[in-house]
Amino acid sequence: MPGFLPELIKKSRFLLDDLFAFISSPLCSGCGRNLEYNHLPLCDICRLRLVNDFHGEGPVCLICHAPQAIACGCLIDNRYPMPSMFYWCDYTETVKSLIHGFKFQGDIRLGSFLIDMALNVMSERLSKIACEKIVPIPLRPKDKRHRGFNQSDLIAEKIGSIINAPIDLNLLHKIKPTRLQANLSAKERWLNVKDVFAVEDIDSVRGKSILLVDDIVTTGATSREASRALYSAGALKVTVFALACADIRKQAG
Repeated sequence: MPGFLPELIKKSRFLLDDLFAFISSPLCSGCGRNLEYNHLPLCDICRLRLVNDFHGEGPVCLICHAPQAIACGCLIDNRYPMPSMFYWCDYTETVKSLIHGFKFQGDIRLGSFLIDMALNVMSERLSKIACEKIVPIPLRPKDKRHRGFNQSDLIAEKIGSIINAPIDLNLLHKIKPTRLQANLSAKERWLNVKDVFAVEDIDSVRGKSILLVDDIVTTGATSREASRALYSAGALKVTVFALACADIRKQAG
């Protein structure tokens, strides 16, 4: 009997330690399972699914998604060539959930992990793009203040380290307020970003090949309008890179 109580306390501590470890164990951002490796935000199953499903796409037309080997004829205002686009993955529900966790919940670790996965696949293609300057799509000022970061800046910085091109985080800016694109229909998205971008330093753009970076392309409206501003400022060529792209043929409006 004298040894029973200490042994009970010892076993209780073990049980409490196991319970605490279970409760405090980080969860996979993809499926919610407990993570075996705490330094990774995704479990092996979710990570391998992304690796197996997505092998990168591009170059394709930003708007109609035709392979650039095919002359699709898409233009901006019948004046400027439509940018070619490269992207890592389709904008599936799983990918949407992961990127939203990165953007709207401030999960920088998850975002960095996704960017590294994407660039591991896309680095060879990106290294072949004519690029003298990397320009991220700017956020609305209040969104950047709220989040504390611009996800496109983080993508651009990692691309810059791969292709050894300078990044200009302040070249593009918004000259009028916009609504959050994610809450709008396809038609509303086009109207929302119409003529919204301007170039800060025209001399730094004139005659240059620009890589425009965004996290998600859905209708292509935001990247198209940003490209319009760059071409109007004298850019020689604009190419777009995004982590994910939605199939515009499924977009309504």
